[in-house]
Amino acid sequence: MSAYSASFQFIAKTGYAYTLSSCDPLNPVSFMVGNQSYDATRQRVEGFVGPTHPLAYVNVFTSNPNPTKPNQNPLRLEISNIVSPTGKSMGNSAVFYGYFVGPNGSGLGFYLNAAESRSYYNPGTAGVYSVINNDFPAILLF
Repeated sequence: MSAYSASFQFIAKTGYAYTLSSCDPLNPVSFMVGNQSYDATRQRVEGFVGPTHPLAYVNVFTSNPNPTKPNQNPLRLEISNIVSPTGKSMGNSAVFYGYFVGPNGSGLGFYLNAAESRSYYNPGTAGVYSVINNDFPAILLF
């Protein structure tokens, strides 16, 4: 079985916690963040980005050679605004879904799911200000 991969990054100047997770049990994806070694069973990753580590570079691996559509989300990324250094949530989050735009894992696309995002603990609006660049691909957090 071949593993295909695509990469993206997210960049932040202030403190954010993130959770990457695989969404499709029939076609799971695995993740490699930064200098982690490849592990096909790593289907969930948690970490932090912010002032001391402003960049998270992520490789996403799939065994499915077919492109997916925005309604066939193989990955979910939740970003939560935190108070550094305690790591306590401020009640603000943004939920992004990612999909493969080309065959053999060539390229990722993302969109914000406002319904699952929260602003001051209230669902329906993203409380994390962000810009998605699907050409690069990257997610910038403000």
